[in-house]
Amino acid sequence: MIELTVVYCEGWDYEGRRLVGPLPEAVARERDEAGEQYAVVFVGDDGQAAAVTEICWQANHLSVSHVDGSSELSSQSVHRRLADRMLTVRIQQWNPESLAEFTGTGRRELTTRAGQGTQVTIDQIDVDEITWPIPAFGDWARFARLDDATFTQAPDPSPYVPTEERPWQAPKPLQPGDLAAMFRAAGEVVPAGVLRMPSGSLIVIDPGYLGLGHQPRPFTATAPPGEYPVELAVVDGRTAGARVIVSHEPVATWELALREGQDPRQLGNKEFYGFGVDSGQACFLDAAAMPGLDEAGDDLVDDLTDTPEDGSVSLDDPRTGANLVAFWSGPGDGAYPVWVGRTESGQAACFVADFLMIRQED
Repeated sequence: MIELTVVYCEGWDYEGRRLVGPLPEAVARERDEAGEQYAVVFVGDDGQAAAVTEICWQANHLSVSHVDGSSELSSQSVHRRLADRMLTVRIQQWNPESLAEFTGTGRRELTTRAGQGTQVTIDQIDVDEITWPIPAFGDWARFARLDDATFTQAPDPSPYVPTEERPWQAPKPLQPGDLAAMFRAAGEVVPAGVLRMPSGSLIVIDPGYLGLGHQPRPFTATAPPGEYPVELAVVDGRTAGARVIVSHEPVATWELALREGQDPRQLGNKEFYGFGVDSGQACFLDAAAMPGLDEAGDDLVDDLTDTPEDGSVSLDDPRTGANLVAFWSGPGDGAYPVWVGRTESGQAACFVADFLMIRQED
């Protein structure tokens, strides 16, 4: 058994190999209750960290890092607090090097590296293997899996001197910022026709994926069935963003557009759920149009290829009366978020496909 001292603090400075800002237990408890960030460091007799737990409930975040004898990170697990449990979303090891990422449905993507080779394995595991009871304050040792240790609580610092130094930051998923400013800052706002939405359920997809067996899911945020104008924000001849205008009421709040099963609490720093682009193009379409337009992918990509980079193409589905509006995806291939702008009453005012060329984050 090893003996470890439990220290509440602002965090651990890995480069300087030192504690930062020791906290009285009462202050750490207050932060825990308020959701504010703090850390718990398990310190050995040599004054070096054996494990570091970082907590910030406002971000639904808890991580546990284990440190080897040379004060280097050996492993790190990242967890998110859901409604009634903790979910492990990432486990990384450095010797040997591997990274496992998990979803709430039990999907695991394991990346291992050996020499110059990299192997990626995707499989399904029991969700019970990656979910845990939410720990009570002070229960960090069990959660950190330090089963071979005994613990002594460090005395409160005397005197307690608060510090502004923060050696870590809680993860913050990508934020929308002021998306209306993106259109105001654009060199030109180009009309791209009208999107007819008989079901009101929006799909955003690379048109090159149509007809390839993909089964894109619509966003959970919906619009009343109807016809809505589409506009492109053009910067230096490229599409920086595209929006479907559902209402001309002012946007009071922005949120990430989600599909069924997606939980924003599982996102890491600057991460987002979005749509992938491999053809340099994207499109809006109503979910009702998918069966009729699913075979149009190649022709649509060819049609759009013949248009300028600030151009668009529309394709009708005579069966449903819906259509598809396709446009260039700004910088080209990549992954991009879609944001929902809501009115003061909570109704969807617009959907914005953001090609991340102009960032106006708060």
